[in-house]
Amino acid sequence: MRKYFPAAVLALCALLPLASRAADEQPRSEILVFAAASLTDVMQKVGADFSRAHGQAVKFSFGSSATLARQIKAGAAPDIFISADEEWMDYIEQRNLIDRASRKNLFGNRLVLISPASQPVTLRIEKGFKLNAALGASGRLAVGDPASVPAGKYAKAALTALSAWDDVATRLAPADNVRMALLYVSRGEAPLGIVYLTDAKADANVRIVGEFPESSHAPIRYPGALTSKARPGAAEFLAYLQGAAARARFDAAGFQSLGAAPGAGAASKPASANNAESCTHQGWDMSPEARLFQGTASSATAAGPDGNKAPTLHEGRLFSLALVKQSASAKVSGPDSAAASGSKHRHSDGAYGGAARFSVSKSGRYRVTADGPFWIDVLAGATALKATAFHGWHECALYRKAVEYDLTAGVPFALQLSGAARSPVRVSIVASSVTAGTPPK
Repeated sequence: MRKYFPAAVLALCALLPLASRAADEQPRSEILVFAAASLTDVMQKVGADFSRAHGQAVKFSFGSSATLARQIKAGAAPDIFISADEEWMDYIEQRNLIDRASRKNLFGNRLVLISPASQPVTLRIEKGFKLNAALGASGRLAVGDPASVPAGKYAKAALTALSAWDDVATRLAPADNVRMALLYVSRGEAPLGIVYLTDAKADANVRIVGEFPESSHAPIRYPGALTSKARPGAAEFLAYLQGAAARARFDAAGFQSLGAAPGAGAASKPASANNAESCTHQGWDMSPEARLFQGTASSATAAGPDGNKAPTLHEGRLFSLALVKQSASAKVSGPDSAAASGSKHRHSDGAYGGAARFSVSKSGRYRVTADGPFWIDVLAGATALKATAFHGWHECALYRKAVEYDLTAGVPFALQLSGAARSPVRVSIVASSVTAGTPPK
């Protein structure tokens, strides 16, 4: 007996192979990349190159690293995040919002002073240079906001090291990101500005007055990583950013290469305790810390917000410090805190924190070094001291972060740690080889 089917069913069956083929031919969803504003021009070119070669669209959202990191924390779901400094990458890593194994420092940059091309300025960047006078009677210095924008933080560090910060601190034109600072100078709204070398090269309406010494600020590094919500295809683009084709684009734009491109014939440098380059910083003698962190640590338990007795740490020794669960009542800070003004904000989403006390035998400059990217504060009474310098190492197997302070002998200090992803952590307090300036008041 023959079976008959309605025409509509037969038509549907005929369409099934076509529907299956259409599904297979659908383009993959576009990759969403959150990237620092200073990458705007070159990243769009690299994204177009990748799309042509791999048939996958790449969409970008550019802005201040601080703004992008906060958006990710608030629930935004890019596939890749590329920051203009390690602090903001640390910020989202501590919240388990990136794939830590994928994190990589992609390239570097340099810091320059610029003026409008139509109003050239002659000024030599050196210790005590007269930046304030060069601004004129009413001019302002265009910079990324030093409270949060990486370029602004680098600028403040450089000017502080060159004894020029105090003269211009009240004459800033702070911008939401480095490209906005560039625009202030490009349009002639500010007589001088501090931006990255790559920004200056991208705008014909500005002129480079001079380059800041690399020793005057932490190395400018752009870490990139897959986010915890990355979709298929994102890892392919992150790998492409480290390849020879993308490297050629970044080199042409003025970015600094960090190691050899894959397939270029140079062996990659492993991240290990024996790799001196990955654990040092220009101008800093980290050999005392290298010896300490390869040795045995003394154990101590940090005080929590409930008033437990704080242990005493001794300079020149390594401590394994057991932390406590961080709570909303603990006073802690993050990279977006207004540390320059001494104010603090409460932060409750870190996993572990705690406090210890210490003092130093001689007045001078000291370095607090830790094996994690958590936040470090030194307090004298209720006042948070201003750091004189800081640096982070992502690929060093010994330690991850160091912060320097000018300390006075005989003063009781509190070391406050916060936002740590684990416990215990290892810390040391070591006298720096750099002669300290005026002791803190």
